[in-house]
Amino acid sequence: MTVGATQAFSAIGIYNDGTRQDLTNIVGWSSSNTSVVAINNALIQPGLATAASVGTSLITASFSSIKGTANVTVVAPVQIVSIVVTPANPTVGVKRAQPFTAIATYSDGTTKDITGTATWNSTNTTIATIDASGITTGIAIGTTGIAARSGAVTSNIIILTVANFAYVVNFSAYTNSVGTISQFVIAPDGSLTPLNPASLPIGFNPYSLTIDISGRYLYAANFISPGNSAGTVSQFFINSNGSLSPLMPATTSTGNGPNDIAVNPNGGFAYVANYGNGGPGGISQYTLGATGSLALVTAAPVPTGAGPASIAVTPTGDFAYVANFNSATVSQYSVTNGLLTPLSTSVIASGVDPNWIVVNPTAPFVYTVNSSDNTISQYRIGPGGSLALLSPATVATGKTPRSITVDAKGMNAYATNRGDATVSHYRINSSSSNFPSGTLTLVDLANSQPQGGPSSLAIDPTGRFAYVTNRDSTIIPGPISQFAVDANGSLTPLPTPTVTAGANPVAIVTSR
Repeated sequence: MTVGATQAFSAIGIYNDGTRQDLTNIVGWSSSNTSVVAINNALIQPGLATAASVGTSLITASFSSIKGTANVTVVAPVQIVSIVVTPANPTVGVKRAQPFTAIATYSDGTTKDITGTATWNSTNTTIATIDASGITTGIAIGTTGIAARSGAVTSNIIILTVANFAYVVNFSAYTNSVGTISQFVIAPDGSLTPLNPASLPIGFNPYSLTIDISGRYLYAANFISPGNSAGTVSQFFINSNGSLSPLMPATTSTGNGPNDIAVNPNGGFAYVANYGNGGPGGISQYTLGATGSLALVTAAPVPTGAGPASIAVTPTGDFAYVANFNSATVSQYSVTNGLLTPLSTSVIASGVDPNWIVVNPTAPFVYTVNSSDNTISQYRIGPGGSLALLSPATVATGKTPRSITVDAKGMNAYATNRGDATVSHYRINSSSSNFPSGTLTLVDLANSQPQGGPSSLAIDPTGRFAYVTNRDSTIIPGPISQFAVDANGSLTPLPTPTVTAGANPVAIVTSR
């Protein structure tokens, strides 16, 4: 018996003719150690024993000179002696969920899942919260302790790390071979640490990538060099710990030479710019299914200029713009129910060979980098979405600019200069009325990997770090340059200035 438990005893009389009779209500009941077991000898519930404390006692039933006995051992109640929480020390993304499990071990050696009945605690709820079911949600970058309690017993403390992540597609040296996507966690000091596994196979010659607005799906456009055949889009689910898992199906078809991919900020639609070997490749349009898979809306792509190289969508999701590399123009579209329609003025001039286009996330401005005249074209978004060139219409870059990135505050812009291995840092100017004029002023230059051919720059969600892919580096596998971003937006190499990705890293994104 356990302390506090009751047990009804019975007394069965056996007669000399072999018959039996229940004598429970007739016999006299006694306990040899009433401090351990008390037994009822009254008319009501005779033979009912109550365990009072740990120990042993002899229970006796007496009928005249005949006695029957039973040995009773009283033990302490079964109690939780320890709780183990798993998984051990995981990493989870901001706004992502991580479930924990609590397993209790009892004094009798048995175990039980008490996840749903335990009391959960996060030592720093500004980093991550945890609900009654043991599910944490990442709030901000940092670490917190997670523990479960039942009664007076508290579990081991699990260190939960909340982090952002980065992903790099590796072009694989222009051979029609399967490329890779490298996956990293961003450490508190800004350095990239490879996840396990460090990379995954992807389609042929992956060239660009994007993450949807929910932060749960990643898409990569696979160019298939030299771009005169139909490419594919690889699609992945981003797990809570930042690692990627291919969706089913793992790829979907697109047009010839997919060069860039973007997702509408309103969600539900994605767009691929098909370079088409310099011809009118057009824009493929997709819907995003409930599980993240892309479905082609129509077989015919939306018309563009020659060599559509990059596409950008306004933060409101109402307009989209395409840089046409081979026609020195920008195509302009309205977006209705997620689909593109050319504006009445369908194109506007740009510099020579516009390679990348970006929309300022906080103000109505658009920028293209023009690879062959080493400039950035500057535009204002006017009524109805039409672009108008600013004054001046262009600003100078380094040699052969490849891409342009604007920070989340809309205050700084960065052009990667493939030809001279530099990154141009610009201030986005404001007028005297404190309204942004949108024009760029060069602030400083940062050096990327020597002879690296910097191709793409991404800023982490905290705005404190920046990363540059070095597409042409002679180092194989290729390096990613790592920078701190100071209060003025200038880039300074981290103590570990580079980290290894795959062969010819060409594009990078960080988690939302």
